[in-house]
Amino acid sequence: MLRIAFRHWNEVRGDRVMPERREIDPLELRRTLTRTWLYEREDDMTYRCRLAGEEINSAYGRPIQSRLARDVIGPKFDAVVRLRWDYALDRGAVYHGFSKSSAVGPTIERLCVPLADSDGTPRFVFGVSQYFDSAAPKLDQNSFNFISLDVNFYEIPTFQRLFEDVPA
Repeated sequence: MLRIAFRHWNEVRGDRVMPERREIDPLELRRTLTRTWLYEREDDMTYRCRLAGEEINSAYGRPIQSRLARDVIGPKFDAVVRLRWDYALDRGAVYHGFSKSSAVGPTIERLCVPLADSDGTPRFVFGVSQYFDSAAPKLDQNSFNFISLDVNFYEIPTFQRLFEDVPA
């Protein structure tokens, strides 16, 4: 699923650091749509969910579209996830993460790529989450004790690995 999304994003990107959101074609991503999510960085630097597929909503136990990311993800959003998303947008980087919450919890692989608005401003983080232990694990704000595991960033356009996770 992540490869399908990455290939499409990279194709429409061309020789730019990131494509515009409107260039992403849902028909090209039809196999990934249930696992796809999109957050917009608003002018006040908060992130709001603009799209969440069925498996993403199921994992959270409720629809998350239009909700603020900090309300969905919880206390670790500002300390961890926001820093990653800001880095991906501001640096122009691809974020790939692999998480295992516990011996009995979900194993999740994520791809997060930057998208621009129609003016070319980096504004959206577009992602796909692949759940391996179940179709859609039940996630709550306490589930995010694993979000700092095995995260890598890759520079665009060379896709050289920058480092693991966001530097302090």
